[in-house]
This record gives sequence, structure tokens and C-alpha cells, in this order.
Amino acid sequence: AAAATTTVLPVRRLTDLIATPTLAHLDHLYARVHPDPDDKTHPAPQRPPSHQQQQQHAPYLSPLKVRAGLARGHLLQGKFRLSPYNFLEANVTLPEPAAEKAGHTKLWIHGRAHQNRAIDGDLVVVQLLPRQQWRPASDRALQVQVGPDEDRNKADDPDTGHVVPTARVVAVLRRNWRPLCASIDSSSLTPTGQTALVVPVDRKLPKVRVRSHRLAAYLGKRIVVVIDQWERGSMYP
Repeated sequence: AAAATTTVLPVRRLTDLIATPTLAHLDHLYARVHPDPDDKTHPAPQRPPSHQQQQQHAPYLSPLKVRAGLARGHLLQGKFRLSPYNFLEANVTLPEPAAEKAGHTKLWIHGRAHQNRAIDGDLVVVQLLPRQQWRPASDRALQVQVGPDEDRNKADDPDTGHVVPTARVVAVLRRNWRPLCASIDSSSLTPTGQTALVVPVDRKLPKVRVRSHRLAAYLGKRIVVVIDQWERGSMYP
């Protein structure tokens, strides 16, 4: 019988990767963890998207694309501020150098899709929309957070007034995830009693989905929660 042979394939050592932590390596790692559907270099696994994932948030740009866009002036960064009277309306205030380059000191963000999981106080990166997509700043008061279908209908309602520079969030540089005071929405409590939505006292913050074995004991009380993640396929953090 023929003697068995073993072929050893060359494997790049982990230390080689660690020794050269270039931005390209970081971007490659980011693309593996957060696949971009438009990036043909790092194709995402072919999975049939669920109904929930089809109607939720767009992926964030990779660090390499953000850095290149900011350097070229195609992207802008600023502080995200949500209206306390209309959860579909927000604005991003640009710092002085970026404001001079863009020709605007403030950009408006209309609708949850363009807010893209940013919350009040986040440092975000935005992309200015084409002028034909600019909209008037709304003067409507919406204090009740609704479902995705109602959200889309309200965001599409025509507004009156002068159009303002409008943008969309494409990345978040720094999160403002601080402890927040909230109360449990009893109507959102699941049959198992372990998952529910909490409504923050601060109206500029979104509802937050929480899990606990003791939710029923906290009904009617104020609790303190901290956001720890907001996935693409989820309407709430």
C-alpha cells in the first residue's frame, strides 16, 4: 500500500496580523463582522431576509469608508439632536470647519429610516441628500411612538414651508448610551412575562426592549435601564 502523505498549507500567523494593525486590516475585520450588501469584496452570507429585517435599518458604513468620506467632504459629522415634540424629526449641528465646507450649520433628519438607530446626543456621520430630496422642517407634534407602517405614513405626509438641507445617518462615531429613567409599558409585556418595552421619562429617547425574570414586580414603578445594543433588524434598542 502507498504511504500516506500530508500536505501542509501555509497559514499566516496571527502575530503577523497583530504586528501590522493597519486601517485596511481593521476595515477587513469590520466587513467580516458587519457585511455590507453593496460590497462585492466581502459578500454577506446568502440568507433569506426575514420580514422584520426587510423593513428596518440600513447598515452603517465601514470605518474606512467613513474616514475617506470625511476627508473628501462627502460625509459630515456632528451631534444628533432629536426633537422633544416630534420623534420623526431630528437635526445634526455641524462644527465650524464642517459647516463652512457644507455651507450649512444644521442638517435635518426626517423619519426613523434616516435616523438609522441614532439617539439624542450621539456623535454621528451623515450624508447630505440630493437637493430634490430636501424637505420642509415639520411643525407637527408627534409624542406617541407608533409602529413601522404608521411611522412610514407619517414621514411621507407633506409639510409646508421652506425646504431645509436634509441628510441621513450613515454611521455613529460615539454613542450617548447613558442610564435612563423609564417605566414598563404593561401592554408590551410578553406572555412569558420576561420581555417588555420601557418608556423613558425623557421624550427624546426611544422605547427600549428589556428582558428580566422580574418585570411583573416592576410594573407601575420607575426603573433605570442602560441600552447595550441596537441591532439592524430591530425597531427598538
